[in-house]
Amino acid sequence: MVESIPTVACNDINTAVEEEKAAEKVIMPRTMQEHFLFGQALKEEGNLLFKQKDYVNAIKKYSKVRAYLRPVLPASGGDAENASFVNMINQKPGDSGEDRLSAQETKLAVQVMAQSFLNMSLCYFMTEDFKKSADRASESLKLQKSVKAYYRRAKAKAAFKDFWGAVADLKEAIKMEPGDPNDFAKEMN
Repeated sequence: MVESIPTVACNDINTAVEEEKAAEKVIMPRTMQEHFLFGQALKEEGNLLFKQKDYVNAIKKYSKVRAYLRPVLPASGGDAENASFVNMINQKPGDSGEDRLSAQETKLAVQVMAQSFLNMSLCYFMTEDFKKSADRASESLKLQKSVKAYYRRAKAKAAFKDFWGAVADLKEAIKMEPGDPNDFAKEMN
């Protein structure tokens, strides 16, 4: 099932996203809040395309989520330099640099990004691109550990005959939910 997070209502952002679609050009958000809202709106558009079984276009929408949310996510590893650069170019003269998301919004942005990767994983699986499916599930796991991400990666690995990797992922999923309500142990047989 495709993950859905409640969207923040913002007519200006929705209008801007519609204008972008109509003009087929990229609109650059001016604030971190706009980055966040654009990313959220694109994820929801991807979800609608997924429900219509338009997996290729859903992947395109989910991929755009990454572009809009990357600047608002907490910097890690090699992304620290990129995040600093994006913050610098988004700053206006005389701006105190207070254009930041709250801790709650940042947490939500991480969830939106992780779920977008997870949704892309499922789309790639449905189009039988199992390697990319596993890669997107891995990207989701880097952001947020989840049983669903381990399971999706395991299914993709099994599809391209990496059975040891699939079993390892199912074991990780069982560790996260020791009661094994999803019956992952059966999948390993």
